[in-house]
Amino acid sequence: MASDEVAKLAQARGFAYPAELRLRWPWQLARIAVVRARRLSVLGQPNTASARMLGWIGVPALVGMQMVMVGRTSDRVYQWRSASVTLDDGRKAQIRPVLWLTGVIGGIATQMVILLLPILVIAVLLTRGIQVPPIILAILELAMVVYFLSVVIAEVARDHRRKREPESPLPLLERRRNQLAEEGAAWLLTSLACGRKGQARHLFGLLTPSWQAQAAVVVLYPAEESLIEVYRRWGGQLDTGAQRRIVFDYRSDLRSTNQT
Repeated sequence: MASDEVAKLAQARGFAYPAELRLRWPWQLARIAVVRARRLSVLGQPNTASARMLGWIGVPALVGMQMVMVGRTSDRVYQWRSASVTLDDGRKAQIRPVLWLTGVIGGIATQMVILLLPILVIAVLLTRGIQVPPIILAILELAMVVYFLSVVIAEVARDHRRKREPESPLPLLERRRNQLAEEGAAWLLTSLACGRKGQARHLFGLLTPSWQAQAAVVVLYPAEESLIEVYRRWGGQLDTGAQRRIVFDYRSDLRSTNQT
């Protein structure tokens, strides 16, 4: 079947992601931000038990930024329990005011609490009549600033290294999605994280019928090489000419169905 016929048939079928998977409430946004701050950070990135524990170290410094990012792209985020995914089909993101404001206010408040935590602790001690030398406050405040900057710099350095990988930069992934979109629906998966084992796979399974219904192709770039085999078990394959970029091609399913 010709590619334009595949696209027309997919469009005629129509599709809709399950409503229960959409990001709707502020508390869901906060949970997603915490999980992503833990699992997508430098410390939490390796898929090991120790990394899942170490990932908590970066949460206080990164959760604010994640809240802003999730709030800004809330119309592209789908979630199930602790798992969440961000899907981009190239259209301009629609701002959802309540979630966007929740992300901005929550992000700013979180960062302020972190940086002002030593002052708050000292204030509580003073109200209880406990005298604290000013040097202690200065040391605590300096330690908090160093912690915050260290985590942020580590994340920036990791992102810089990733941008130097041949297939990783976002513009290249968007270009590949746009190429695939010329023959039908195509999605770019930019974030996938979960707090508990197996929940990301379950969320992926809940989204799969929608991709099959529109005969779509889903493109993603695994954060680690070890995840390539994981995505292969889920039904993905290396993209044409790629060493790490993965595609889930549901157009082939539609072609096979029509050929039979």
